[in-house]
Amino acid sequence: SLLESALLNLAVNARDAMPKGGTLTFESEDVEVSREDVAFQDDVAPGSYVCVTVSDTGTGMPPDVVKKAFEPFFTTKPAGEGTGLRLSVVHGILTAHEGVITVDSQLGQGTTFTLYLPPCEGEAKASGDDGDKAAPAPTAGGARIIYIDDEADLLIPMQLLLERRGFRVKAFTD
Repeated sequence: SLLESALLNLAVNARDAMPKGGTLTFESEDVEVSREDVAFQDDVAPGSYVCVTVSDTGTGMPPDVVKKAFEPFFTTKPAGEGTGLRLSVVHGILTAHEGVITVDSQLGQGTTFTLYLPPCEGEAKASGDDGDKAAPAPTAGGARIIYIDDEADLLIPMQLLLERRGFRVKAFTD
């Protein structure tokens, strides 16, 4: 559910970067990062990763904005139109899962975020396998959350996501 939240935050940022429309693309693949690759991508250690790429054809960001993109409360939006937390939340989710996020952006050409996640341990089982059933995901056991988001169109999906995980949720836009 945290990966879903990270991807949703990236999608909302892309939507905002494409006020006249555009294309948002999600791709995933298994990648092997070599020592040579690390010379070009110093945040990523050599090894195997599940790589998720989120690209948009939006307005792009200048280099000075790219450098600050993951800082909490940094925003280029006018007062009252954003908190500057979306990308810092995405960064936090990746860091908590021992992953890395990188960004490549060109003004007028769009932005690409690349998420590098370590693969899960053990073998994945295909749907319908006769093997052991997976244990149910842990739930919140009815814990209470007050969820506040100034993006009204995110309120209900996030509330439903949290409720599916067992939280009792009160959601507000301010």
